[in-house]
Amino acid sequence: WSEFNTPLFDDLIMYQCHIGSFCGYGDALETPNRVATFDHVQTKLNYIRDLGFTAIALLPVQEFRFDRSWGYNPAFYFALESAYGRPEDLRSLVNACHKRGLAVIFDVVYNHVTGDPDSSFKEFDVRGDGTGDSYLGTHETYRTDWGGIAPAFWREGIREFFVENMGMYLKEYRGDGLRFDSIRTMERTTGKGNDGWEFMQHLTSEAKHRFPGKYLIAEHLPDDESILISGGFHAQWALEPFYRMVSALQGNDPVDNIEALIGNSFGPRRNYPYSWNTVIYLLGSHDECGDNHNGQKAGYHRHYVERFGGRGNWFARAKSRMAWSLNVAMKGTPMLFMGSECHLDGYWHDDSDNKGDHRFNLNIAG
Repeated sequence: WSEFNTPLFDDLIMYQCHIGSFCGYGDALETPNRVATFDHVQTKLNYIRDLGFTAIALLPVQEFRFDRSWGYNPAFYFALESAYGRPEDLRSLVNACHKRGLAVIFDVVYNHVTGDPDSSFKEFDVRGDGTGDSYLGTHETYRTDWGGIAPAFWREGIREFFVENMGMYLKEYRGDGLRFDSIRTMERTTGKGNDGWEFMQHLTSEAKHRFPGKYLIAEHLPDDESILISGGFHAQWALEPFYRMVSALQGNDPVDNIEALIGNSFGPRRNYPYSWNTVIYLLGSHDECGDNHNGQKAGYHRHYVERFGGRGNWFARAKSRMAWSLNVAMKGTPMLFMGSECHLDGYWHDDSDNKGDHRFNLNIAG
């Protein structure tokens, strides 16, 4: 391992990246429709660093069903996605990032387990007659909006399972922080008291004790100070600024919207003491830029420039540049989703569909 210290949270500017689709489209290293690997992404780190980023935020890299996915359907928590490469390949990628001064933030999905046939928790501990209380994924606690079942957060064994999984990313792979997917889902009561909230507190407490100085980010939408004060996270994603910026650039009350962004008063009861208490992505994250429903996903899931006329429209490109300029200047940790820097139009997806290839087009990136 090269010598590297996790940067001060104030110094982070994050580039959000999906391993499987970052390389391949328009890249001589890849053949069409092939999934990119950790090794392929390593060849593009200078590109990210030269843009001025100080951290790379990876979408989930644990094993999921099949070879293509956004990563939010974990099948094996302690195994890496086999299509991406081996453990030594990820260690090499992280080390290469560190050599270039890039911190690495891993995305973890602890809010649900999947019912996929190849999930390690499919009927993990169900009794022969189908009765009894289960540790993971078989006893109905609650279902998320996407159909996953919550783990039994109240069980000590389950809590330690996920604590050790955090340790894998922060110790074995030398990660510099974790982004916890859909934390608000954990707040729901599962019949055992406020176990979801206590589970979050346990995770953050253990992470701070075992791995001090690592950046702990919650996807907690809408954002609320309680996730920092009581939940123990350092930062949380803030989505409202994205919509305020879009509204301003569409001509809807632009002065008040921009004033709210600059003053960090984009919602009630929000007065974060430190800039790094929020992660701000005015051009959108994978959720706003991505569509895995053949371009028919509910809402307007498109690359930022597409919202204002597309890459060929001068005003659309200018508005995108303006949004990113404000993003890096205003309070909050800036984050950009891959492709936004070169005005990719259409929408992102990790594969091709009937509307073409939606991976990162390296021909446009230059």
